[in-house]
Amino acid sequence: MISPAVANSADICATLLMRLTGQGLEPGDVHRLVKDVYNILRGGGAFTLAGINDALTRIGWHPHIMDTVSLELLMVLLQNEFSMSIETHTVH
Repeated sequence: MISPAVANSADICATLLMRLTGQGLEPGDVHRLVKDVYNILRGGGAFTLAGINDALTRIGWHPHIMDTVSLELLMVLLQNEFSMSIETHTVH
């Protein structure tokens, strides 16, 4: 039996994969994008969606490759699977 946490992570992975392949990325590119975002975030600090997209653009990704929903899914996945502590703030 799969634990709820694992099932949740599997659902998040599937949703993220469907979102990004729906934008034209190949599955291998999705894997590479997830790794690149992880590498940007792993050192800690304060990040915005625009800042993450700028960093991704500098390493060869198309501008605005990450959208808000995809980034939120990825952050939850990183928290669940890698026990990363990610704090989010909403700016009004």
